[in-house]
Amino acid sequence: MKTLNRYIGMRVTAGVALVLTALLVLFTFSDFLGELEDVGKGHYTVGLALLYVLLTSPRWLVELFPVSALLGSVVALGTMANANELVVLRGAGLSVARITWPVLKAGAVVMALVLVFGEGVAPKSERYARDLRAQAITGQATLRTARGVWTRYAGGYLHIGEVLASDRLGDVTVYERSGGDRLRRWVHAQRARYERGRWLFEGVRLVSYLPDGLRVQSTPQMYWPLPLRPGELKRLVIPPDDLSVPALYDYVRYLRRTGQDPGRYALALWRRVSLPLISATMIVLAVPFVFGSLRAVSIGQRVVVAALVGIGFQLLQQTAGQAALVYHLPPALGAFAPAALALLLVMLLWRRAY
Repeated sequence: MKTLNRYIGMRVTAGVALVLTALLVLFTFSDFLGELEDVGKGHYTVGLALLYVLLTSPRWLVELFPVSALLGSVVALGTMANANELVVLRGAGLSVARITWPVLKAGAVVMALVLVFGEGVAPKSERYARDLRAQAITGQATLRTARGVWTRYAGGYLHIGEVLASDRLGDVTVYERSGGDRLRRWVHAQRARYERGRWLFEGVRLVSYLPDGLRVQSTPQMYWPLPLRPGELKRLVIPPDDLSVPALYDYVRYLRRTGQDPGRYALALWRRVSLPLISATMIVLAVPFVFGSLRAVSIGQRVVVAALVGIGFQLLQQTAGQAALVYHLPPALGAFAPAALALLLVMLLWRRAY
């Protein structure tokens, strides 16, 4: 029986790996074509675009795994069905549940490897790739952390604690240099907004470093020549893909504690948490596609139907997540609702097939 389990597990593992690799190559190549539009901006070359795409490819492993688990399992079991191997197993007295068990175990092993790689490598690789791309295009070095953004410009350094909107900032600190590493002025603003081509600082505290001492000033408002335009703020916001699950959890708590909306980060967190359940559901969903009709349907038809179901599930997952954000529903509902519907579909198909 161990030999049988190993054989089924190896077939399913090979099928999932094959589909996952094919989808990864397809989506990575699509990303590369999209990056070619920005080649030539600043110092962004074709080589850097290719490096950026390769560094961001680990993210696709996690996002594509549920669909790959469904398609790979259908391919593996469908191949066995076409070779009459499943008919022999059923004739030998093995139940569908007994055959499903090694399929689920094989999928769980691959899923564990993908999750470990996705949590350990993907966030760091994604963050490094985005910073490398932004620096090549804009010429400015940027460090994004869960407690704000650091960026360097010709006159000094800038720290932004919160990006409140496309033209509004919070907790802004400017460090101006006077040549070399000497500090000339330190400016802190509670808020900043972009109006009429300039940044208006509010709640300002200004410290000037003079030869004979310090001069401290406070003012409700003042304009300041920040080397930053509203359109560039998007690259300063930390995307959820740049954070691991523990970092997402800490960042959601930080946003709530500071009175900011944690919606899309909380949604990303719950999606990561729900991934094992969704992946297991996709693997089990593959079984009715094969055992429902072992001989009447070709493997190509099974794969097409499974692909349509997988694409439909991806669209449902995106729609449910966006609906949760728009209508201010709990992010956990937007993440787990598609999984619950997929489980209902599994129960329905199993009941109709058997």
